[in-house]
Amino acid sequence: MLDPDTRDFTAEPLQMDALRRYVRDWFPGLDADSFDPISCTYTSTDSGDCTLARLGPVVVGAGFSGHGFKFTPAIGRVPRAGKT
Repeated sequence: MLDPDTRDFTAEPLQMDALRRYVRDWFPGLDADSFDPISCTYTSTDSGDCTLARLGPVVVGAGFSGHGFKFTPAIGRVPRAGKT
């Protein structure tokens, strides 16, 4: 579990090495060592399923593991309970 208020934003060395290898293999001519590392967090549930719930007028969505943007059109079409 990660506390977003206390994380150090340090890039993972194994991930950095994998990124360099990927760039060298798939993007010849690019400098695989010239970049600014960034880190980000995302939410996920134990089951891997996302959560979508309505609390009065507020809809809460979580656990999209960084992929929520691609589900936006479908989520916008989910009917409210009792409505079609």
